[in-house]
Amino acid sequence: MPLRLHYYDLRKQRLAAQLSAALLTLENKTRFVLMVIDGTLVLFRKKKADLVLELQTLGFAMEDGG
Repeated sequence: MPLRLHYYDLRKQRLAAQLSAALLTLENKTRFVLMVIDGTLVLFRKKKADLVLELQTLGFAMEDGG
């Protein structure tokens, strides 16, 4: 039985980490959309590299592979 509980705990930790990552993504998306709507973040005629740098300075978490 202790072995089974160990794997339940590992699964719980993995699911918690996945939910935390999803929450961070949704929070970043919300901030991004609100900043675009408010006009504090302008996307028009900017290079992608410049936009990524600006998002990093504003404290957005960057995902890998994107």
